[in-house]
Amino acid sequence: MLPVFPSNDNPLLCNKDILPATTTSSIPQVMMVPRGGCAFEEKAIAALHLGASAVIVYGTLASRYSLNVTNVTDYQYTTNDIIYPRDKSDYDCDKASAQIPLDQLSFSPLPYDSNNDPKLTSTTQGGNGLLFSPGDSCVSQRALLTGRTTPENNPTSMEACCAWDTYIWLYNDQKFTTLEQTLTFDIPSVYITIKDAGNLLNAIQSDPSIMLTLYRRDEPEYNLSALLIWALGVFVAALASYMSASEYRNAKNIIVAKLAQRNGANNINTASSDETRTLSTTTDGTRSRSKSPGKVHSEPSQQQALSEKPLQDLEDDFQNEMSTIRSTPREEELELGVGHAVGFVVFASGGLLTLFFLKAYSVVKVFYAFGCSSSIMQVIFLPLYQRIAKKFNVKDRNLVKSLFCDLGPLSLLEAAALVTSYGTGIFWLTISFTQRHPESNLFYWVMQDIMGACMCITFLNTIKLNSIKVASVLLIVAFLYDIFFVFITPLLTRGSESIMITVATSGGPPKGSHDWCEKYPDDKDCQGGNPLPMLFTIPRIADYRGGSSLLGLGDIVLPGLLLSFTARYDEAKRLLGIVRGGNGDTLVRCCCNGGYFVPVVIAYAIGLFMANAAVYLMNYGQPALLYLVPCCLGTVSFLGWRRGELSDLWDNPRALRGADSILYGDTPRSVVFGNSEVAAIATEANLGVAQNGQNDDSGNAPLLNLT
Repeated sequence: MLPVFPSNDNPLLCNKDILPATTTSSIPQVMMVPRGGCAFEEKAIAALHLGASAVIVYGTLASRYSLNVTNVTDYQYTTNDIIYPRDKSDYDCDKASAQIPLDQLSFSPLPYDSNNDPKLTSTTQGGNGLLFSPGDSCVSQRALLTGRTTPENNPTSMEACCAWDTYIWLYNDQKFTTLEQTLTFDIPSVYITIKDAGNLLNAIQSDPSIMLTLYRRDEPEYNLSALLIWALGVFVAALASYMSASEYRNAKNIIVAKLAQRNGANNINTASSDETRTLSTTTDGTRSRSKSPGKVHSEPSQQQALSEKPLQDLEDDFQNEMSTIRSTPREEELELGVGHAVGFVVFASGGLLTLFFLKAYSVVKVFYAFGCSSSIMQVIFLPLYQRIAKKFNVKDRNLVKSLFCDLGPLSLLEAAALVTSYGTGIFWLTISFTQRHPESNLFYWVMQDIMGACMCITFLNTIKLNSIKVASVLLIVAFLYDIFFVFITPLLTRGSESIMITVATSGGPPKGSHDWCEKYPDDKDCQGGNPLPMLFTIPRIADYRGGSSLLGLGDIVLPGLLLSFTARYDEAKRLLGIVRGGNGDTLVRCCCNGGYFVPVVIAYAIGLFMANAAVYLMNYGQPALLYLVPCCLGTVSFLGWRRGELSDLWDNPRALRGADSILYGDTPRSVVFGNSEVAAIATEANLGVAQNGQNDDSGNAPLLNLT
């Protein structure tokens, strides 16, 4: 486009009375118009009227001065009527200042003469009246007159301070007339700074035929980081829930592996097997076995060894393995009850309100950093160092026999993991306090996501639900809690603030304007807007505007408690199935036929996707539990009702009690090998335990006859 300029009689395009008739040009034109005198919209309309295809508004020093206009007829304006630029908003004397002799300044025409510009521009060339010190930090290298003269009695000079020269929004004019507001027009408009305008005007003056092209930076049509944060949330929720059932799973694997090894049945597969066996006892204490067709066959010697294995020895083998499992220290756990669920909303509300009123966001960061350091030690560094030590045959030893408060000994590997994890946490915390926008730091946000994932794993391994009743109370209470603090509190607070969003963003968005905060980012009105770290974050991909996609950890661990319950319930049924003689394969043949964990994970993924879609469509933060609770809780309830297990799931399922009894109770051999409560549990829980030596529908068969 060809650059053109307003006429001399209307240089600012603010006088609508002298605009010529609408004109058109065969060559696209871009109107170069100085800032000041009227609203940006008026300049755009005037440029469109003159046939321009685009507008470039450029900054000038003169645009920062104005007159105190009066309605008095024939009033003679003087220099006393000049409204000078505003301190801090237009200039900053702390950046640089100088005294300009009054005899070098001109104020005709009022309020400012553009011929003063060279005198208020600091260059490497001498000859002007502006002298900045070498250490001054005036980026614009230009100054604005403040109107303050010295000395007071007989002024000879006026103070000039460093001018701000930043990009600004081409904001709307609130004083537009009703007629002008009804106009619909579309013309590309941009603003350039005084410095950029100087370079462009010099280039045009050197070559009047120069052509200009306006570009708009590409903005991604879709937010890919939202898809990644969704996938991350689903993965962490599923992984943490799956790991929470590791005790049952490990016990099942140990029992199957050891019994198979001792009995010579090495072809038994704990996950899925092409061969199924039927063992039964007769009245005289002997055993027989039948085998369905399969791809894998035992060697004759193994079959004979298994069939000839005395029952007493088999029982002894099982008891020995259970003794080994029970001798392993059990991790501390907390089983939630209805009282805990109700207490959740009380303490969560209290904590949220405390943060809202006291603004103690930094304290939260410190506690979170050290809490996550402990989690990454347990989940990542200690298992990693133990695996490395085992691989290289490095024997661990105690560095300290007993720590304070009877915490027990501290081994070499534990000390190494402790130093690594807490050192990482302190480094992460240092970045959060020293960098203005730490979320743009690659290490910071990646480490925050890792810490959050470890925290979720630790939480779900420690806090557990043992009934749908408690899960229902907890999730419904959390559901109402989320809705109240996101949507209802704006109607109750003085500034119409959402308490949840305000706390989540460390006090809400900055109160200062974008222009002010660009100049003074350390100002108290420019603080806030940085989310608290208890969330997953992924920066927007290929988006120059910045920002991140966020997912709170509460949206992981609260539904995760229900996912953990289903994972543990499924594994408990598998464990009881193995103890009663099956192969533990009944729940993995179809994700929706017998098992609960996989369907609920799918429901969680759907609910989280719906929450992200709602944010995208409504352009407003959404409480994810609004979508997650119905999806997850509804899926478990529907599947339990359809399978006739809902009453058992509702309050302390028998499968969980039976599995806990096997792992941590006395479990006499009559419980495992005879007619017992565990046998009833296994049968009533639909574990696929066949009676009287008969195969069940999946090919599993009991280890012993339950007559």
